[in-house]
Amino acid sequence: MHGTLLLAALAATAPITTAFGIGTVVEVAAASLAAGFAYNVFADGQQKDALRAARAAEDAAAADRLDERRARAFVEPREWWREDELAPYDGSDYDGPILLAADGKVFNVWRGRQFYSKGGPYAVMAGRDASRML
Repeated sequence: MHGTLLLAALAATAPITTAFGIGTVVEVAAASLAAGFAYNVFADGQQKDALRAARAAEDAAAADRLDERRARAFVEPREWWREDELAPYDGSDYDGPILLAADGKVFNVWRGRQFYSKGGPYAVMAGRDASRML
């Protein structure tokens, strides 16, 4: 669009450009527009590549943090749990596991920390047998 307007403006000033010839001026203007467009496309591609690389690095760092939290929240499965053994896993340790027992099964609900840790709506169930509460 802008290139068409520039070429039309150059064509309108033909008497001024007779020393160089209108064809030469139009060719130089068209080459300048093409070079500017090519540079913009190249720069845009470079910027997108840099953003992709930054996003990939952020995703890798987030995955590493999740793996670290998963490792800290891991509890070796057991055949039997007593309620006093569940009590330390009530969500008071931010990176630690949160265990909840229900109907004879023990669940590690660390991913729902916002629900089961202190101050959450289900905090009363964490670190104990919640069978009667459900």
